[in-house]
Amino acid sequence: LVNIDISPTCIEKMRARTHDMPEMEWKAMDATALELPDASFDVVVDKATSDVFLAVRKPELPAAREKVLAMFREAFRVLQPGGSFIIITRYRPRKERALFDALGWEVASHTRVPAPRVYSGVCHVYTIIKPADGPDAKRARVELEDSGGSDDDTESDDESFRADGSDGSGSSSSEESGEEDDDDGEEHSQ
Repeated sequence: LVNIDISPTCIEKMRARTHDMPEMEWKAMDATALELPDASFDVVVDKATSDVFLAVRKPELPAAREKVLAMFREAFRVLQPGGSFIIITRYRPRKERALFDALGWEVASHTRVPAPRVYSGVCHVYTIIKPADGPDAKRARVELEDSGGSDDDTESDDESFRADGSDGSGSSSSEESGEEDDDDGEEHSQ
């Protein structure tokens, strides 16, 4: 198991904490520029790294969005065809779906799970399958599994994130259309 973090201090602490687990490998590395070979993993997990990148003020959202997209592209690059990219996040589905849509990805599964006890509410767990016929494939392998629950009382109230980097105020230069909101199944115009 290869684990990465951008902080060498964090890596050293984790090495010390898991010294009796020789299968655990720890590397200081930038998730947006992985120093790993193409198609070298069958599973890649993002455990809230995208949340950290997106925890910024509105003027910084476009740059933060680009960091997340770069991280997601790198995860897909190191995945073998047919491999799974598992994303654990506290953001509402529409935020993550906006990022997935920007990359042409479709969700194979989405599940809500209880958040760790230091948080309240739920976390969302998404699985994206890298198509066996190439990284640019946009067709679906949709087996949406939604375990229920409400988003309204659990995640960030910031609804301003959009895939095009706009602040959601309608001032975006791209043409916008209605989208299906996975939270409640109702159609919403942006």
